[in-house]
Amino acid sequence: MNHKATLYMMSLILLLTSACTVFRDGGGDEGGTSGGGGSGGVEVVIGGNGGSQPDEEPVNVDVLVMLPLGQGGAVDQYPRLISQVISAMEVVFLIPRKIAIIPMYSRLGTEAPLLWGYNDPEAQFGTYQEALNFYSSDVGLDLFEDGEDHQDGQNLLELGARLGMRSIFHPNSPAEEGRYYFDEVPEGLVVLWINPFERRCNVSECQTSAGLLSSQLTARDEDGHAAWLSAAGGAGVPADRVFHLFIGTEETRDEEGFFDRCSGQAGFPSNILDDISPSRHELYAKLQDRLSDADIPNDEIDFCDALSTIQSPISHGIVATRIRSAMTR
Repeated sequence: MNHKATLYMMSLILLLTSACTVFRDGGGDEGGTSGGGGSGGVEVVIGGNGGSQPDEEPVNVDVLVMLPLGQGGAVDQYPRLISQVISAMEVVFLIPRKIAIIPMYSRLGTEAPLLWGYNDPEAQFGTYQEALNFYSSDVGLDLFEDGEDHQDGQNLLELGARLGMRSIFHPNSPAEEGRYYFDEVPEGLVVLWINPFERRCNVSECQTSAGLLSSQLTARDEDGHAAWLSAAGGAGVPADRVFHLFIGTEETRDEEGFFDRCSGQAGFPSNILDDISPSRHELYAKLQDRLSDADIPNDEIDFCDALSTIQSPISHGIVATRIRSAMTR
């Protein structure tokens, strides 16, 4: 870690641990990117007198959030997890220009859709809280193929190949023809993987139509761009400006220990313990190793840590500094 990143981390830890962090349910019209005014039904407000923010230029980034659709208490935590990441990024002047949600496995016919977009001019849902509430309902889930045969990352790769030419799916009306959501080439892209369930394959078995998942995510074209990603106008994004952040349950066969560790976290919502599971398949940890070997930035926050009132602010602050460092190196 370089000197500048170290300063960011120290400032963030001071800010996030000594400040007052408040989670507000609902999706009002007020607030910034991380509030009800566009990107989430849970507003994260960081206040108090703890620490100072580094004086740096803002960096505009796009964010892709990938998560499994379904029902249950774990799904209700998705908006909170998204808001935490976005808020921590904003503290270090990483400004989300576009934020979109995609399903981990489900499809609309044969396509992986963009389900919701921040600042979508045709949006049918004001916040991602509202969007996820709908897509987790019986009516919303009935719109999709269940994706039982789809593996982890498959939707990401197939959507990423034409990301600059995709519109947001609107369940009640078609999008305006030719209105592409990711209409500019970003300075960087953050891919947020959220999964509180069993992964469907391990790193050596996650195959897509184009090949092994890890090989696809680490491949570069001749210009050093991420080979799986096509931005606006077919432009590429440098592979070292694509940051993968994994928020998943522990990859372990020790189920009893897993539930003990989660329930032991301060403030962990115990009512969701029956709705989450560890993963016997080792995917995210091994995938991180492959990404790191290819000099593609990445990090992880344990799903249960992310819902801890003590651990979460520190974990998110540290990750945000690492994302900032990757986007400015």
